[in-house]
Amino acid sequence: MEFDLTFQHQLLNSHLAKLTNDDLTVIGAGQRTGDVDVLLKWYWNRDLLPALKPVYYASHPNIFVLGSWGSGKTVNLAAIAFLECLTKSYFRFVNVAPVGRQALVMFKFLRDMIRDNDRIEHLITKTVARPYPIIRFWNGSTAEFLTAKPEYLDYLQGEEFDQVNIDEAALLDNFERTVGVVRSRLRGKRHRIGVPRSRKLTVTTVPGYDEILRDRYERGLKENPDFLSIKITAQHNPHLDPEDIRLMLIDVPDEDIPIYMDCEWPEIMGRLIQAAHYDACEDITLNIEM
Repeated sequence: MEFDLTFQHQLLNSHLAKLTNDDLTVIGAGQRTGDVDVLLKWYWNRDLLPALKPVYYASHPNIFVLGSWGSGKTVNLAAIAFLECLTKSYFRFVNVAPVGRQALVMFKFLRDMIRDNDRIEHLITKTVARPYPIIRFWNGSTAEFLTAKPEYLDYLQGEEFDQVNIDEAALLDNFERTVGVVRSRLRGKRHRIGVPRSRKLTVTTVPGYDEILRDRYERGLKENPDFLSIKITAQHNPHLDPEDIRLMLIDVPDEDIPIYMDCEWPEIMGRLIQAAHYDACEDITLNIEM
């Protein structure tokens, strides 16, 4: 599938006026080449993974990234969120995950890329972890990070966002409800700039046993203007050493390798619980009594 590899910033003149000459030069180079990696190279000294670069350029409002452990899916979605917040005034991104610790993974990565980085620090007005993690940019854009528990999703009521990413969706108790809630928040126009919000819903996860989750992935494998699905494994990630992968494979149970390392959907039959969860139910004290 081919994509329109163009890039145009959507920054108000008042926000452009606060940029340095280096910022303006890099953004201008990105617009001339159409390549957002020009920006990432300058600010982060890294590129988007080629397999995930279409996530930035694709016009599909629903994008599904099926990724193995170590594939780099969360880091690259964080990079895309950074690019959007950087180049669009009043862009609003939110990452939701099954538990707070997972939601923090993306936040901590972005915070580490910003901290002590003199090419970025002047573009960030605030980075806070409590009461919930949020990064505020000089141009009114924000990146927020929440758990997908009902009480936190309810916080989104009345809010409008450009992009929502659902991270590790296979671990959600109710994927269908989560999608319904966040999709209803992707609407309207950006404040002051007056352009329609991006309305992009991305899902990143390893395979799981939720039939609705799998159906959503498979919808994006067909020619469909509303859905796009991408599969990526650890072998696609050049930042991962082959020795890392080898050691991971040693300790991942054989029955889980197809799911978590090869990104194969499990059959809804036989053992429905992955080995890590099954083992967690074992009580050593009862074994001793027996």
